[in-house]
Amino acid sequence: MKTQSGKLIAVIFLFGGASVIRSLMRSEINGFYLTLGCILLAISLVMFIKQMKNI
Repeated sequence: MKTQSGKLIAVIFLFGGASVIRSLMRSEINGFYLTLGCILLAISLVMFIKQMKNI
């Protein structure tokens, strides 16, 4: 179970990071992908912190 949620966190983190990088490459300051990426990165960070507290 722990490895499953770890993979989920990693996938969300990668998608968020990719969205942020994509928007920065296209130089969109308040673009959709930048907002989406920041939200996904925040979600993955919260999930990661909760995971660490459970151990």
